[in-house]
Order: sequence, then structure tokens, then C-alpha cells
Amino acid sequence: MNKFEILTSVPFGVVHSNEYAHRILSPYCDPGKGVAKAAQIMGIQLISWETEDPVEAYCLLTERLLTGPVVLGPVNMGKLNYLAKPGIYENVPHYITVYKHENARFYINDSEGLIGYYIPEDVIMKFWDASELYETNYSYNLKYILKKEEMPREEDMIYRALLNAKENFHQAIAKGEGPEAFKRLWATLSMSGRRYYNNLFFDMEIFIQRKYLLLETLEWAYKKSIIKRNKEVINIVSQQIHTAAEINSCIRHKQVLDQKELYELYRKEDELTIVFQEGGLI
Repeated sequence: MNKFEILTSVPFGVVHSNEYAHRILSPYCDPGKGVAKAAQIMGIQLISWETEDPVEAYCLLTERLLTGPVVLGPVNMGKLNYLAKPGIYENVPHYITVYKHENARFYINDSEGLIGYYIPEDVIMKFWDASELYETNYSYNLKYILKKEEMPREEDMIYRALLNAKENFHQAIAKGEGPEAFKRLWATLSMSGRRYYNNLFFDMEIFIQRKYLLLETLEWAYKKSIIKRNKEVINIVSQQIHTAAEINSCIRHKQVLDQKELYELYRKEDELTIVFQEGGLI
């Protein structure tokens, strides 16, 4: 289980954003803010650094990896050719974690579902170059650990992560997203034919992964006696996973999507939000 990903709270809460038409279902919490949340929970002081010089960037990356993992980003998601069809995410800001440099390879974790993937030195410098992104004024951006305090108890970290997850669900609804994102997503799809089906397939795969991560988070919290096992939540999330898989099956077999699948995701996200907000889960 990727516990750092859980601590970021990024997997919890969804939006259908018009900012990037090619990323039609995204997490509510910006990954950069999520990294900062996780660092705060873990008692870590993160330092942000940027440069235009690739040599300087490479030297600092290899130097900082001697003392701990490094977060690269924002990077241009469209350049990450280890993802399926990365071109449809051109100029979408993204973050990856580099944790080891060995034998001219960098080893990374990516919140899109890749753990322990390695990238050659020359390739990672191409991935890292964010000169096309509006979100940064520099080509190379990273975050590294300056100071690490005593690690809090695991129970305390889980509890704070669940509070952040609860806040994500609340804020998503307040901004007309969360469950409503699926209604707005259907409106986009119904007006554009199959134009965004490939994008939706990718986003649904990530949606499924993050729902599995939610189930793992709840099990983790249950084992640490933070919450009681909640069969209602397990059933809701399991049904979301099943429905999202049905949507991708339709796309894979070149079938036309039906509104009922998106409505089902809307209904279950609404139920999940209510449990987090009002059901006394935490």
C-alpha cells in the first residue's frame, strides 16, 4: 500500500474540470498541495527549489537522493511515455517521486499507479523539463526534505489523513464538484460523442485505483482502531469500482456509454460523501 499517497489526501474527492479538457475526471486536491499536506502530517519540512539549468538540476537531484526521496514537479504529464497515451495529457501539471539513483537509472513512484519504475538518466531529464507549463516559471522544479522531526504515531497520521479526506469531500461539494462532477461529466460526453472516450478510459482506470486505495485506507485505520469497520462504505466503494469498470468495458468494446452508469457514480459518490460528513466515520 502506498501510505504516502494516502497521507496526501489526493485520492479522495473528484472534479470534472474545464481547465484541462483532456483530463475530464481529476482528484479534487491538487497534487502539489497534497504533497505539502503529507509532509506536514509526517513532521517533514520540505524545501522547494527551481532552476533553468539542466546540469545544476541533475547535480542537485543526485545529491539530494543521498539523503532521501525527492519530489519532481510540476512536470508535463504529456511527456511521461510510461503512461498509456500520454499525449492526451499534454501540458497537464503532475508530480512524481524519485527515491533512488543506481546504475544510471532513477527509480520512481507515480500516483497514477506506478511503483518502483525505473527511468534512464537522459530520459528523466526530458520528463522533468516543464518549460511548456503555465504553472511554473522554471524548467526544473523539485522538493526535498530539509528537516525531519520525530515521526508521529501511525495512528495519529491516519487520523489526520482521514480528516483531510473528509475536508476534500466537503470542499468538492461546496464548489459544485464531488457527486455533481459526474453529472457535468455526462453533459460534456453527451455533447462531444466519442471525442473524450480515450481520456475517460484513462481517468476511470485511475479512479478505480484510488477507490481501491480508499478501501485499503479504511482497513488500515480499522486495524489501528481509528474507526470501526464500516460495511456501508465498503459496499459503496465496491459498487463504484464495479460501475467504473463497466464504463471502461464499454469503451474498450467501442460501445456507446449510457447515462445510467454516470448517474450511478454520482449517486454512490453522494452516499460516500454523506458517510464521511455526517455518518460518524471519524
